[in-house]
Amino acid sequence: MSDYINREDAERFIERHCYPIVHDINSHEQGMTITGIKQALDEIPSADVKPVRHGHWIRQSVHGLFVKCSECGGKSVAESDYCSDCGAKMDGVK
Repeated sequence: MSDYINREDAERFIERHCYPIVHDINSHEQGMTITGIKQALDEIPSADVKPVRHGHWIRQSVHGLFVKCSECGGKSVAESDYCSDCGAKMDGVK
């Protein structure tokens, strides 16, 4: 399984591993070695994420028009991007 990381955490860990690059007295650049980048990435904690379920709306016509979620069977009178019952991301209508 892939590791997921939080972008803000990644930026903070990478900044800790940067070092100043001096070209002249007015230089304010930061640099990093490949080893430093790898070390920073290894130290970033994995984000707590859940896989996104995907489904689609199924048109139904019983006592009025509504749609049904292909994942949980939850019914809705309007098509939306996510099922309000199970949270599945809807990939359209079939």
